[in-house]
Amino acid sequence: MVGWDKTSPASEPAPTLLTCSAMALNFHEWLLTESVRLHEQQHGRRRDDETANAVARSTHGAMTDQLAARASTLPLASGTAADVRRLQLGAAGAVSLVIIGAAFAGMLVARSSLQPEGIDTQTAELALVGLPTLALLGWLAATTVRRLRGLNGGLAGAVARIALESLGPRWLRGDLAADVTRAGVYLLRTRGGQACLAAAVHATWLAYTGAAVAALLSAGSGLAPTTQIALYAALPRLLLMLGYTAVAGYHSQRMTLDVTLPGYLQLRDRVHAGSVPANQSEAPMATLPRAPRQADETASGPVGVFAAERTADDLQAAVPDLDAAVLGSVDTRSERRALASALRERPHPPPGLLATCSVLRTPDTGTAQILGDMAETAGAPLILVLHDRLALLERGGDPDARIADWHRLADSIGADCVVFDHHQPDPAAIASIRQWTHDAEAS
Repeated sequence: MVGWDKTSPASEPAPTLLTCSAMALNFHEWLLTESVRLHEQQHGRRRDDETANAVARSTHGAMTDQLAARASTLPLASGTAADVRRLQLGAAGAVSLVIIGAAFAGMLVARSSLQPEGIDTQTAELALVGLPTLALLGWLAATTVRRLRGLNGGLAGAVARIALESLGPRWLRGDLAADVTRAGVYLLRTRGGQACLAAAVHATWLAYTGAAVAALLSAGSGLAPTTQIALYAALPRLLLMLGYTAVAGYHSQRMTLDVTLPGYLQLRDRVHAGSVPANQSEAPMATLPRAPRQADETASGPVGVFAAERTADDLQAAVPDLDAAVLGSVDTRSERRALASALRERPHPPPGLLATCSVLRTPDTGTAQILGDMAETAGAPLILVLHDRLALLERGGDPDARIADWHRLADSIGADCVVFDHHQPDPAAIASIRQWTHDAEAS
């Protein structure tokens, strides 16, 4: 099945995004809402989510509040919330075990430094003062570098991410176990998550040095070595642990959502208080048609393909001889920035762009702006390749109405559409894509 939409020239004002002030969520609400976003971006929305959308529209506050209210009302929310609690308890248990292990190690090191003739000062200083101090200096240096370069994580973050990704799906039980795990990894990159990691790291070293001090005092060793350990090793960690614990506690109740992510942008027209009734088209594009884009005179090379919440793999598999270069994805802000930068740096614009999209997703003004921005940056005509028509039909959706929404979106940004079902590739659709590619490169 192929659907082309050519429109007559008309002017159109640039689409604007709805701006909402970010309200505060706690860790649990943030993880639940992010887990739902990740799941819906991958698998589409459930047919029975209109009740949740209505609850969101009736919620007073900004977009963040409405998204959180919607996520907590979905049928899958109870199982996901249980997984979020299980993830939080598992993380707390893992940190507790690490701290207990560090305390046990500190006690063993302290006892090993005790000799019949007295304390082995060299061993105590190296293991209980030198090692913690060196680790603290390394942590300070790594933190400074990460801040200067805009990075996050560090060794503790890498270990936590690996543990989450490998053990999370096994520990969790709900349908969204993998998505809750991914949301947990994303949480580690936020300020609140980073503060929790730092507090855990300092608590671990505090347990190591504090247990050593307690062991030396109980053995009746002199005050000089124990004072040195407490002053130079335990006290800095205590102060840092308390500071980061306070920061983590503050941010844990003030988490915000990045409502510019595609998974949230597509919900604006559905959950915002001023959205249309549910019996109307799911994503009406209240914009005038725009004249189709034309290729630049200096365009050269093959057409480009980028993924808009739908990989290009199925398109390439169904049309293996397609002369097109895969450019990247626009699923996240970082990916959009990278793709826009790559398009601007090309010596010549591409003759055309193909965007692989899924009709499982609801198009809206945010989606239109993202796709339109890519075409504008590239200076090239755009065609939207719509996948998953049969998948939407199997879920009880109305493919014709949804495709009509995508056609309206294409109209609003001067793009064309082709409906392409990769499960049962239509020869006519394949021929149309090949012809469009050939015409774009020949123009």
